Amino acid sequence: MQTPRSRCVLLLTPLMTCWASFAAPAYPPPAGGWFYQYDSSMVNAGSGAANDALDGTCSHDNASDAWAGSAIGTGNHGGASALTEGETAFVRIQDTGDPRDYASSDPGSNLKLLFSRDLSGMELQDCLLDDGVTLAFRVRLATAPPLDDRHPNGGTLVEHWPTAGDGCLIHDGGKGSFSLHQASGGPISFSLATAKGRECQGFAVTSDRDFTSRK
Repeated sequence: MQTPRSRCVLLLTPLMTCWASFAAPAYPPPAGGWFYQYDSSMVNAGSGAANDALDGTCSHDNASDAWAGSAIGTGNHGGASALTEGETAFVRIQDTGDPRDYASSDPGSNLKLLFSRDLSGMELQDCLLDDGVTLAFRVRLATAPPLDDRHPNGGTLVEHWPTAGDGCLIHDGGKGSFSLHQASGGPISFSLATAKGRECQGFAVTSDRDFTSRK
């Protein structure tokens, strides 16, 4: 992930999906360069209470995260893994459903995963979403291993991960697979979704705030 500078938070979450992320080397840097660029070769668990997860600058200490700090295929179902395909390094984050219904327990059930990166202190304006910001990423729905099976709510049936991948809609106050949140107002978010069980499919972009309201 790459983004130029403000007091805002960059949110990363799979919700009910699995995706690959990121740095987009083919995207030209904006004037002055990037304020933040995520190193997609790093997936550190961190302490859970400080900004020391993923590349050492992110946090998953929030009410929307229950990551155990484990990679996909190890420990509880789902998780986060640093992977490589050819010369491409990326991060895969998988939320398999509700592992608590399949003998996993909190803390660390991997029920939900949400990582944040505080962008304050980077000479960014508090209203960067109103004034303009560049966010570049590469994202896809994962269809090949490593992938854990799906564990739908209820604990009655474990399912193979869909051959076409899974996805998530933007929900809960505008949360998506990628979100940018400034000091005031809600986020702008981006997600991928498949047709199965969704109201829509494809690449979704939405926001719960009115960007034309600021004068």
